[in-house]
Amino acid sequence: MNFNWSVNSVSIKDSEAGFNNVVQIVMYHIVLEIENREDISINVPYVFELNSENFQPYESLTESQVLEWRSQLFIDTLQGMLTIQASIDYPEDPVFSEDLPW
Repeated sequence: MNFNWSVNSVSIKDSEAGFNNVVQIVMYHIVLEIENREDISINVPYVFELNSENFQPYESLTESQVLEWRSQLFIDTLQGMLTIQASIDYPEDPVFSEDLPW
């Protein structure tokens, strides 16, 4: 199994502290590649709080920097969830009911 992370989009806003274009939310895209199976992919938002000590202008950010912002707990949790999903042997053509019981 191999996990590939990328950045889909970044939400920015102006802060009350006077900073412009502050990153508010990053939409990460994770793909789990599994040999002999279809890849599993998800998009996951990650919300940030302004840290004026490490502030960097939006225009100078790189994807590798934004990928470094992920906390290890965030990474471990999502990769664990995808690993569990990959271990489930789903039926090839499941039939879902359109009528829910509620």
